[in-house]
Amino acid sequence: MSYAPLCIEIILIKDDMMKNDDRVIIKKDVRYNEYVVRYEESLANNKTLVHETLNMYSESLNTYLHILLKNQMIDSEGYKSIQVNVPSLPRVLIEGSKLSDEYYRDHVYDMLLFGVSQLENSVLGNVSKEKKCKNEKKDEFLSSRSTLPGVVPQHLYWDE
Repeated sequence: MSYAPLCIEIILIKDDMMKNDDRVIIKKDVRYNEYVVRYEESLANNKTLVHETLNMYSESLNTYLHILLKNQMIDSEGYKSIQVNVPSLPRVLIEGSKLSDEYYRDHVYDMLLFGVSQLENSVLGNVSKEKKCKNEKKDEFLSSRSTLPGVVPQHLYWDE
């Protein structure tokens, strides 16, 4: 599999002890234009059970994210807090109980959908064959421009 260099990470925090956190990592396999969802479940014996779902497309991924957030509302032993790490945005830590409020739940869902769109756009960059997310070196040409090569900025049309 060839993974895009970006990923979405959702850390599901059970308590203040960092050892028991569950994680959801979403990556894009750019070769097949599919998503991979990896759920790492912390067990009581300090072991991790890994569930990996392959061959997910945008629609099923959106459904997965929607259900993941709604599950927090009905879970009698829900997570204490949830940390969302999305490319191009600062990480956000939300109290788990706040996800029962539609405003918070919708906002987190919108953040995750933005992250999915960032994964879609990341295929323009280098492709990593590793499963870990890592920071890629800056492309000096792209970082010195305000737009991608071949794209005319919209503000150039304002004077016409």
